[in-house]
Amino acid sequence: MERLFLVYILSLLIGCKQAPEKKEEPVLKQAVKPESVSEQQVAKPEPILKQAEELEGIENPKERPEPPRKQAKIEWLVFEDGLKRAKAENKPLMVHFTADWCSWCKKLEAEAFRNQEVILLSKSLVSVKIDCEKTPELAKKFQVRGLPTILFISPEGNVIHKVIGYRPQDAFLSEMKTALSSFEVW
Repeated sequence: MERLFLVYILSLLIGCKQAPEKKEEPVLKQAVKPESVSEQQVAKPEPILKQAEELEGIENPKERPEPPRKQAKIEWLVFEDGLKRAKAENKPLMVHFTADWCSWCKKLEAEAFRNQEVILLSKSLVSVKIDCEKTPELAKKFQVRGLPTILFISPEGNVIHKVIGYRPQDAFLSEMKTALSSFEVW
């Protein structure tokens, strides 16, 4: 579509007075070579487009490399390291109990945990991810009955807020704020 637009603009610049009548066929497929014009005199579309881009300073977005984006994300720790950091920094833990087979866990991770506000607020917490299949003893210790379960735990190891099940981004952000306000009161 962009090429068709550029060809149209070029045709206007080099003297064509009307836009092509048919929208189904690109301008280049409608062009008919007059008998008096040799193959060498017929302009190829790519060089013309390239010349127009250089002359007009137009950049083709498809050719321009996309700058690498450094996407902020939540830094997940294992439970023991998270507990040590929470004690050292006097921050509550956000403990996410998950499993590979849990589709709602994956949805929560893909949506809420990639939300920039959630990521920003998670910097006020120490984030821990626990795979219940690999470490079932922690799930048992905290009486996790369903997934996903997110526990907000004080640095001393006491549960201050619990979220059981999937929450959309806004609702999860609200749960995080509730947990942080509970920690301040705690």
